[in-house]
Amino acid sequence: MKVEIDSFSGHKIYPSKGRLFVRGDSKIFRFSKPKHESMFKQRKNPRVIAWTQVYRRQHRKGVADQVQKKKTRKTVKSQRGYAGMSLADLAAKKQEKPADRLAARQAAITKAKQEKKTTASKDTKAKVFPHPPSILQIVMPFTPDAELELLFDPALIPESVKATVPDDLHIRPLASTDLNRSQFDVLSVLSPSPKPAPEAYKSHFELLRTINASTTSLGLPPTYLTLVIVTKSDDKVVATGSVIMERKFLRGLSLVGHIEDISVDKAVQGKRLGFRVVTALTEISEGLGAYKTILDCSEDNVPFYVKCGYKPKEREMAKYKETAPTATPNL
Repeated sequence: MKVEIDSFSGHKIYPSKGRLFVRGDSKIFRFSKPKHESMFKQRKNPRVIAWTQVYRRQHRKGVADQVQKKKTRKTVKSQRGYAGMSLADLAAKKQEKPADRLAARQAAITKAKQEKKTTASKDTKAKVFPHPPSILQIVMPFTPDAELELLFDPALIPESVKATVPDDLHIRPLASTDLNRSQFDVLSVLSPSPKPAPEAYKSHFELLRTINASTTSLGLPPTYLTLVIVTKSDDKVVATGSVIMERKFLRGLSLVGHIEDISVDKAVQGKRLGFRVVTALTEISEGLGAYKTILDCSEDNVPFYVKCGYKPKEREMAKYKETAPTATPNL
């Protein structure tokens, strides 16, 4: 026997009883009495009418408290091993004497120390030659200035700056053989700088040196002055910078120094080498007669150059070529 539920009151409707109402949206509603149908059409809320099942459920009318039977849980005790030890091992350890336990502990400590010592000796042997002999760097002996072909006269470097350079370092002009002293590794800290072929490097160096020699022969200051700081232990370039002397028509055919490419090896950053390079280049520029020395830098490097005596002025403008060549012909 199928029993329907009153759509308004929630009462049961037995077969052949009740009324059926089909709304315009084809939804079917069933009512056990005309009163329920009338209240439904009046849009009464069954939740506020006391005799509907919805109201009675909300207010827990006629709901008998069901007493649930308390479930009893029987505890079953079982013995099992712990931390990888069986019951027999646990029982044996419990009956072990304190002296035997201390001896076993000391033996375990001695074994662990021996294993650690063996591992450390293996690591030391592995670090003796961290790289294959074919790629080991060749340590070059320090070369005095008198044995080098320099870009300009080293006497232009102020003695006041030379005195501040640490004893294990040496400041001098760029040399024709600095390609082999990691010059481009230092420049790569500032910007990507692929290492050129030795012939191209030599040709470029000779061009700059010839320009300096020609201007000096006319009684004029040199144009291109690049400094490097090298280590005396392995004759390696660790810092570099340049000043370019621009000859102007303004201010009575005056000179302006442009500082460029200040770069310091990451291994020695924080030792004020960049400060010494900038100071030397500035004093060289002013000593050659420049009425001002200027440079371009990023916002992050402004505090550093302020410490060197510079101050922000005006703005830098730049236009880069849209389609850069894949490689320089001389590389």
